[in-house]
Amino acid sequence: MGYFKAENTLKMFGKFVAVAFCAGMLSACTTPVPSANSETTHDPIEPLNRGIFQFNYAVDTVLLKPVAQGYDAVMPKRGQTMVSNFVSNIKEPVTFANSVLQTDANNSFTTLWRFLFNSTFGIAGLFDVASELGLKNRETGLGDTFAIYGADAGPYLMIPVFGPSSVRDGIGRAGDVFLDPISYTNNPVFYSVVAVKTIEARHRNMKLLNDIYNSIDPYSTMRSIYTQFRAKAIKNAINQRNKSLESAKSQDSN
Repeated sequence: MGYFKAENTLKMFGKFVAVAFCAGMLSACTTPVPSANSETTHDPIEPLNRGIFQFNYAVDTVLLKPVAQGYDAVMPKRGQTMVSNFVSNIKEPVTFANSVLQTDANNSFTTLWRFLFNSTFGIAGLFDVASELGLKNRETGLGDTFAIYGADAGPYLMIPVFGPSSVRDGIGRAGDVFLDPISYTNNPVFYSVVAVKTIEARHRNMKLLNDIYNSIDPYSTMRSIYTQFRAKAIKNAINQRNKSLESAKSQDSN
């Protein structure tokens, strides 16, 4: 009996690593929009972080970038769009759970309907019929949820393989693993989905990462981009949540 418990624990840990890796890729690769209200970068272990960055760069050069380039060469543009739609759809349960935790009713309902429409009429999310119906939501995770309730980002961290993060966002990624239904599927399905998410993220952000790696100081550039992106995402989450609360109060008063 103990053997099976240990085996299940190891499987869950393996799934956590895979999902965290994918989350790291998505966080590292999401194209940011610079904001004047960026969070202050606190990087007390910069020498160590730079060493880990070099390791991650090697992994990307040897594995991730070539795979993403091969994907671009063989997958038609229409197919790439369908893969991107699929990836967006399977992230909706995590967004829904965090929207509820953030008491953002508008994003919660929109996300729920997006997931239902795209999973059915959109054929497992391959087609984004929800957007065509005007249902647009805000992607969010536990890192945003913690920030909304006052948690500071903490020190900047470059995590091996996972990519740029912070103490708050790193804990958020770990929590999001347990909010993701894919984490509880059987191994072939789980690892296939993780692989698709990772390849799609690397391909989608090919130009951004090329620009980062070709900059004068790639490490500082990635740190700045990540910090500005997270500041903008959190500011947007707070604003949207406040609008949702004000809307709910207005409806109650009527």
